[in-house]
Amino acid sequence: MDHKDQPSQEEILHLIALKEVFGGFAHDIAQPLNAIGIACQIMQLKIERSALPETERGFLLQRLEIVSSQVQKASDILARFSAFHRQDKFPVERQDIAGIFNKIFKLMEQQLSVRGIVVGVESQEGFSLVQGDWQVIEGLIVQGVAFARDTVSVVARWHEKSGLAYVKRLDVALAEVEGFQSMQVTWDLGQFPDDLKSLEPSLHTGLLVAESIVVGMGGRLEVGKTDLKISLPTQA
Repeated sequence: MDHKDQPSQEEILHLIALKEVFGGFAHDIAQPLNAIGIACQIMQLKIERSALPETERGFLLQRLEIVSSQVQKASDILARFSAFHRQDKFPVERQDIAGIFNKIFKLMEQQLSVRGIVVGVESQEGFSLVQGDWQVIEGLIVQGVAFARDTVSVVARWHEKSGLAYVKRLDVALAEVEGFQSMQVTWDLGQFPDDLKSLEPSLHTGLLVAESIVVGMGGRLEVGKTDLKISLPTQA
């Protein structure tokens, strides 16, 4: 990867500032979500005890249940982000690349879905423990998925402007081979022109930082035209 464009002090400062702002943001959002959830419960109780016709009562209760479920989903996502922001030392199911990826995917799944990006995941079983701080590895996975997400978005916009069909899809393969665990994300360029300057990895600040960390861990971060692969050593 070309390192001619290193993150500037301004960019690093902005990232640190975002982390600080997010802590308050998460708290501010949690409060109205909780209020909406409580209001839904009260309305459900009142409707259940009302003299409304059964059909109308059932209709209203069904709609309130949809609201309640979406509020709970938003609260769960917010709780995961808050824990990620605080870097809580809670255990994950497995400290291997598959377990860590699954946790991060739960955090990013909604934003991928909103962009219309379909994700397919293929994983082998029986991973060893991965070497290194799993919280650092979480950050590496985030940057890898984010770069792939942004790449597919750029390619999709080009196809849309050109009046061409394009399926927004990422395929993730998780594997362990010869002492390394890897996450490889692949995508299709469709009819996107061969000039990939708009997809240049050096323009993605987070990916540059991630590569430096991966190399320091004894691993590799490789970016091709249609794929990105992060390889990390297993524990000895």
